[in-house]
Amino acid sequence: MKIKKSELPFTPTQKLIIEAIHSRQVTQLSNYFVQYPNKLPGLLELACGNLGHPFPEYASWILTHVANKKVSLLEKYYEPILDTLLKTNNESVRRNLLAIVNRFQLQDYEESNLLNVLFGWLANPNTKPAVVMYTLEKLKQYCKTFPELTREVIAILELRNESEITPAVKVAKRKFITGK
Repeated sequence: MKIKKSELPFTPTQKLIIEAIHSRQVTQLSNYFVQYPNKLPGLLELACGNLGHPFPEYASWILTHVANKKVSLLEKYYEPILDTLLKTNNESVRRNLLAIVNRFQLQDYEESNLLNVLFGWLANPNTKPAVVMYTLEKLKQYCKTFPELTREVIAILELRNESEITPAVKVAKRKFITGK
């Protein structure tokens, strides 16, 4: 979808994203939000809202870079990020928000729902490889606190058909099973 600046009255954050897309400077835009954290609510609204492509995808992608640079800026937004992660069907947004959630320590908020969703994604052969890898990363956090979950994760991994698993997922599976 091509975006033309003149099509709609965009918010300031949408304008920033459009300009970054056109100039191919999307990841660098995260520096702006790290420098001006008071602008994060607008970015979060785009990432977690119901607008069409490209805003949720790009906004959530920018948020992953913000999280990598200074995750503490997103702490107060953990709940809306997790709420969106649990309900979204957008694979790109799911991948990006899961990467952000992985940057946080385990939280009580929606813990059982998150665990159920993670196990569902892991068991589903149609789950995208990046989501499987991020799922294993989060489940590893849970297994440190609840070691009894490790057997369940390994059992699900063993059930996955080797011929249908991408090389990246094979590596993630091996690392999880061997603990490396």
